[in-house]
Amino acid sequence: MRYPFLRKIQPFVLAIFLLLCSTPSSWAVKEIILQSPDGHIQFRLFTEKKRLSWNATLDNKTVINTSPLAMLIDKVDLTYNAKQGKVENYSIDESFPMMGFHSKGLNQCKGIRITYTQKKGSQTFILDVRVYNAGIAFRFVLPGEGKTRTPDEASSFAIPAGSTIWYHNLDDHYLGQYQSKPIDQLQPGEWCAPPVTFRLADFSAYVCLTEAALLNYSGMALRADGHDGLTVRLAHYQPVSASFRQHYTDADVKKLAMPAQITGTITTPWRVAIIGRELNDLFNSDMIYALCPGPDSSLFPSGPATSWIRPGRASWRSTEGKADNSPKAVKEFIRQTGKIGMEYTVLDGWWAKWSEKELKDVIRFAGQQKVGIWLWKSAKELVDEGKRVDFFKKCSDWGVKGLRVDQFDSETKDMVELYTSILRDAAKNKLMIDFRGCNKPTGEARTWPNELGRAAIAGMDDGNVTDRASQDVILPFTRLIAGNADYMPMQFSNKKGNTTWAHQLASAVILGSPLLTFSSAPSSILANPALSLIRTIPSTWDEVVVLGDSGIGDLAVMAFRSGNTWFLAVMSNGKPHTFKVPLTFLGQGDYKTVLAGDDLSNPASFKIENTSLRKSHIIEVQMPAGGGFLARFIPE
Repeated sequence: MRYPFLRKIQPFVLAIFLLLCSTPSSWAVKEIILQSPDGHIQFRLFTEKKRLSWNATLDNKTVINTSPLAMLIDKVDLTYNAKQGKVENYSIDESFPMMGFHSKGLNQCKGIRITYTQKKGSQTFILDVRVYNAGIAFRFVLPGEGKTRTPDEASSFAIPAGSTIWYHNLDDHYLGQYQSKPIDQLQPGEWCAPPVTFRLADFSAYVCLTEAALLNYSGMALRADGHDGLTVRLAHYQPVSASFRQHYTDADVKKLAMPAQITGTITTPWRVAIIGRELNDLFNSDMIYALCPGPDSSLFPSGPATSWIRPGRASWRSTEGKADNSPKAVKEFIRQTGKIGMEYTVLDGWWAKWSEKELKDVIRFAGQQKVGIWLWKSAKELVDEGKRVDFFKKCSDWGVKGLRVDQFDSETKDMVELYTSILRDAAKNKLMIDFRGCNKPTGEARTWPNELGRAAIAGMDDGNVTDRASQDVILPFTRLIAGNADYMPMQFSNKKGNTTWAHQLASAVILGSPLLTFSSAPSSILANPALSLIRTIPSTWDEVVVLGDSGIGDLAVMAFRSGNTWFLAVMSNGKPHTFKVPLTFLGQGDYKTVLAGDDLSNPASFKIENTSLRKSHIIEVQMPAGGGFLARFIPE
């Protein structure tokens, strides 16, 4: 049964009507409509062919077609032929501190919790839905104190015909190279690693699909259903990555196909569709973080501003390839790092071959250079709780600032729980964490602000990327929407691929992270003509604006603010570009400006200019294929 007149009544009347008509009874309404606080986005829930289904609109235009919901417990489909019960409306309006591309996040939404009972049994479950001004999210909650059960999901996102999708597969977990294609060319069974972004055929909206608050549960990937839809698939269905086979045993590989069991109440992660008219709406959405719980005040009394959590720039010796990793050589590397003004350096796994005395001596020397030490560690060595706690205690005693933990390579429930255990035990020892060989972020950095970043990205250390320029201008509007990425930007050697020096300079801003690990060696940075500009690039920002010339896989044109200082960063794909950028994002008054653009005659050089500009000015940018541009504006 439909109620077309509901669209004509005021939103608050609609909410009351639905609440009254959704009480448990034989005449309970089969359709529920929930709108965003600003009224532009609408989530519609209904029953189609006895199955719970939904769709979503932006300004009355469909952005997600009718999509089935499918939640199973012990192979029983709960969302088929389910009886609706209690309905509870709620709203959230709060802000919270963040660290990365924003200093403050917003959590403003309308929510609804609907209780259902599966008619073939007595299983009760809750469908929890939230609608933000920037998208929709839903999850399932299944009460069951003391019970051990096996959950599964097969809900779908049906994508409108004619849409273009950007995605990568799961062949090497989350290190894939993004590609784009019309949605009808996505082959049945193709895997898509979230976040996945698509654009409607008429360019009227962008949507990014992913998950949030992945806790005590298997990670989600999406699989093409052959009908322009993507279906939720948990870890036991996902293909085994090449990196997992490399780092783990055959017995470990077999375990990946085992569905995860959960004891007690089951709360799935949020299934998220970030929706916006412009790329700026997607990039600036705080939904992923807003859907996660806040930090434990006993561990983080000031949240991300807790005294021992200090974002910063880092050098990483492994970017030099085969090198002398003796304590003496590493000290010289650290000395150069400190000379640049970088806050940290990361020692790769070879540090474990040193004696404890040598390691302490290097850490002490680094402290004298005002450089903190991070140590690399394999996740496999941190599975055992006793060994993990003991190692973290030693690191704290040695004066280590953080750990780069690598080699997870799957998102089974056990691996997901290992992330939480590492972050918790690290926090108890005042250690920061950076993850590599890992899953996509799902908002963990809000709950655990000692997580300064995670990779889940084919960064500068990945030599398999064939078209670096195009990948770089896809990433801000796909992977980075999910959270901070340890990309290791800014490479001035031949490893830069089909990009210019100016492109690489801009990548340090656009592809940054609270632990901003520069790919170039300190010696290369010290000799670079843009050294004075590089020294001032921060690792966190207060505000970001995606400007109008940006296009996925074409151009990334973005303005970043830290305090009163602005940076304008531009990267292009493998084609030359010429365009104009109005400086309307600036505040009032004159700005002391540094412009660093491409030298069109030499891709391994810059054109650097010092001038004074204000918001009424327009900059003309001319870039060759794979080019870039970076400008800094400081109020005079």
